[in-house]
Formats: sequence, C-alpha cells, structure tokens
Amino acid sequence: MTPEQTNKFNRWQWRTIIGTMIGYAIFYVVRKNFSFAIPGLTAQYGITKTAFGIIMTLIGVIYGASRFVNGIIADRSNGRWHMAIGLTGSAIVNILFGFGAIIVTSMTGLSQGPAFVRGLVVFFAVLLILNNVFQGCGFPPCNRLITHWVAPSELATKMSLWNTSHSIGAFIVSVLCGWLMGHAGTDVSADPEMRARVIENTKDAVAGLPPESRSFLEQCPSACRCLAMGFLGAGYHRRLRRNIYNIDSSRHSEICRTAGTRRHEDEA
Repeated sequence: MTPEQTNKFNRWQWRTIIGTMIGYAIFYVVRKNFSFAIPGLTAQYGITKTAFGIIMTLIGVIYGASRFVNGIIADRSNGRWHMAIGLTGSAIVNILFGFGAIIVTSMTGLSQGPAFVRGLVVFFAVLLILNNVFQGCGFPPCNRLITHWVAPSELATKMSLWNTSHSIGAFIVSVLCGWLMGHAGTDVSADPEMRARVIENTKDAVAGLPPESRSFLEQCPSACRCLAMGFLGAGYHRRLRRNIYNIDSSRHSEICRTAGTRRHEDEA
C-alpha cells in the first residue's frame, strides 16, 4: 500500500477498535444495571432472593446460548448492523424495565399483593430473557470486525486493549447506578404504609443487624429510602451516608459511638 493508503487504513482501524469498544461498554451498562435494582425491588415489592436467583441462573444460560447463535449469524451478516440492532433492542428492553410496575398494574388491575408481585416477577423474567438474547449480539460482531481490521501479528495486543471495554462498562454502570440511587427517585419515608411495607419486606435482612441498628432503622424518618437503596449491605449503619438519615449531626454521632462500642464489646 502507498503511505496515503496506509494512513487511511490505520485511521479506519482505530475507528473500528474505539467504536466497538464504546459499543461493547454500553452493552455492559444495559446488562449489569439490573443487579443494582435488586435490593430496592426486594424492599419495595418483597421479591425473594430465591426468585431472583432462579431468574439470574436462567438468563446466564440464555446469554451463553445467544452468544453461540449470534456467533454463527455474525459470520454471515454485516457486523455493524448486527451490533446496532442488538444494542437498540437491549436499550428498549431496559426502558421497559422502568415501566414494569405500571405495565403489570394495567394488566392485572393490582398495585400490590402476592398476585401483583408474581406478575412483576414474570414480567421482569421475560424482559431479562429478551435483554440477554439481544446481549448476545455484542461480542460476536465485535470479534468479527476486529479480526478483519487487525493483522494477526498485532491482534493480541490490540485485542487486549479492546477487552478493557468490559471494565469501562462495569465502571460506568457502577458509578451511574450508584449516583442515581443516591440522588434520584421519590422519598416515601413519610408514607406510613410504605414504611410498613419496606420494613416487612426487609425483616430478614434487618434481622442480621445488631439491635441498635435495627432500632435506628425503624425509627429513622428516612429509613424507607435507606432500605430501598440497599445500603443495609454495608453492615453497620455508621457506614451509611449521613445525609440519608435526615437527622442532626449530634444524634448521628451519638448513635454511631454507641453502635461502635457495642460492636467492639461483642467482638471482644
């Protein structure tokens, strides 16, 4: 090739690498985000860990099968369109997740109760299966495009660089979901019915905390929002962010000192 053709080829090669890296990172964003919603769904609707476990196991099998089938399709199709269609389908499914409760209510006429929760679980299961079918359209076309544009002598190096898209996507979804759960949504802590529902749905999780932590969470004005955001996994409420509790600093410090002292006494 002439120097001009070589420069043009290199530009398009890097465009392909960077473009597919961005695309696959976004695939991770719309696949890994559901895990961050599980604590809130458990708190608000009482969906059990068993139900989530069955669903997550099922979609793992679906995702593996989808990647295999899409690998065959990728060898016989336009890689750019293949990837774009998969990402678009996955994005649409993720939008539907946000309207899950509204859609199930319109279908069942219920907004709570065992029948509503069962309908919500089925709805989420169907969406997760569809999402992972579309997710299978991510890696196969990327792999095909990269191997077409990168010579075997430098494939390992540039493929290793491309593989950082996994970490980039995981980092983005962690930061984005964490920020959304901390700043978005509606504070329903003033609703007695919602407080009672969240406390009931999270009683198993709260049961594993020290007594002072259980009492604190039940009395705190913003306990519902705290629980629904899944911060119980931190172990002790002193690790939770102060502004979530909506209490004055002196009271927060007093409770934390008490919890810490009792914990150290228990460990001793």
